[in-house]
Amino acid sequence: MAESVLPGIPGYDADNLQPWTVAVVASMTVLATVAVALRLLSRHLKAQKLWWDDYMIIFSQLWNFVTVVFIFMMHKYGMGIHADKLQMSDIVLMAKFLLVAEILYVYNLVWSKISILLMYYRIFRFPYFKKMAYGIGAFIIAWVITITFLFVFICVPVAKVWDPELPGHCIDQVGTWVANAASTILSDLGILILPIPQVWKLQLRRPEKIGVTVAFCLGFL
Repeated sequence: MAESVLPGIPGYDADNLQPWTVAVVASMTVLATVAVALRLLSRHLKAQKLWWDDYMIIFSQLWNFVTVVFIFMMHKYGMGIHADKLQMSDIVLMAKFLLVAEILYVYNLVWSKISILLMYYRIFRFPYFKKMAYGIGAFIIAWVITITFLFVFICVPVAKVWDPELPGHCIDQVGTWVANAASTILSDLGILILPIPQVWKLQLRRPEKIGVTVAFCLGFL
């Protein structure tokens, strides 16, 4: 009996994920750019002056463009293709670009998170709320300093990242990435939950409170 094989995704090649890398990075970058542009357009149409949260998200988006440049540099030297099909010199270059891109990426997250906290600061002018926002902001700053140190010195000497034969040692890279993801999610949840109690204290009907809460959640996404 003939073996049944399910058709794969059109255009998908497990040995070369470069087209998918370009598609994902490009589409997400365009989406983020459009979102920031619509935000600025909304402020313009309402004749509202830009505040620190707006400037921070603009800065974050510009920073994101720099991060994308390094991602495409990795793409140029073979990211998405099996390592055994690449020249060692290209793998070394990718590792160097990856180190820079990782650090740029975590700071990009920080700028976006701070922009959201600044927006909260502008909207909710309660002293205790501001203290909570400061607390989350302090956690984010401490996190990015720690994770930067870990990413830079994940191997000692640093060159051991792309030259494993060098004498020295490396910490658990997977563990570092998991710790980074966990702390990122923790701060994300803190930022998401922070305004919800204040929204439900507003003198609004329940459907309106639900709508405002959903709007905050969508804005967070």
